[in-house]
Amino acid sequence: MQYAMQGANYNGCSGSSRCQYLGQQADTTGCQSRRQPWLERYVIEGGLLVAPAVLLIEVAAAISRQTGQSALSKQAVRYLQYVRAMRFVPLDSTVAEAAVEVVADLQLRAGDATYVAVARLLSIPLVSWDREQVERSKSVTATYTPGSYTF
Repeated sequence: MQYAMQGANYNGCSGSSRCQYLGQQADTTGCQSRRQPWLERYVIEGGLLVAPAVLLIEVAAAISRQTGQSALSKQAVRYLQYVRAMRFVPLDSTVAEAAVEVVADLQLRAGDATYVAVARLLSIPLVSWDREQVERSKSVTATYTPGSYTF
């Protein structure tokens, strides 16, 4: 599988049917049990999850704030960094500028816009449990909920 974004290597992917972008915020609502089977099936089928590096910050913040355990939040981030089916796109000036465009055009929250911008830059679909993000982003990238994305 080749991973490239418009000539620059982002350890992401470009339009591959086995590669998708996961717009997922850290789970603070207790619905991880719904998400885990879909994620496991997708990865077992050879799927690649691509997310902006800000996901690592979101995960650390959610775990630390919910549990008060900084060691646990750091451990979770280290785990994510070693998941073979995950690629993190750095928040560089190209991603930041694209996210600004998305925020202005779609009126999304800053974090959500970063996920959409990465999907758009890499020409890969956005798969998200956030229905508002999916609906508002349809005009700039292919969007799906996990239930509607077939692999």
